[in-house]
Amino acid sequence: MTDFVSLFMKKDLYASAAKAWAEIGDFADLGRWFPVRCAYKSGEGALGSERFVYQGDDTIIELMVAQTSLSYTYKIISCPEFGPESGIPPVPPF
Repeated sequence: MTDFVSLFMKKDLYASAAKAWAEIGDFADLGRWFPVRCAYKSGEGALGSERFVYQGDDTIIELMVAQTSLSYTYKIISCPEFGPESGIPPVPPF
């Protein structure tokens, strides 16, 4: 079983990293560049914030666990694909 999965997406932008991050870097801005809806569950985009990610009929909950000026890392707290019927144990809260 894999503990972590990395996904890489690439799009050429004609702007500095800081300018691009200012447009899409908010933790709840995922829906601006990926086909989902997103809203805060708790927090306001800083370390420890949680977001709901709505994809079709599914709701995923993600927790921001690390943050730099041009990036963040999150952990999936709840996802229908990893529910009780999947056989994959849930991630315990911090």
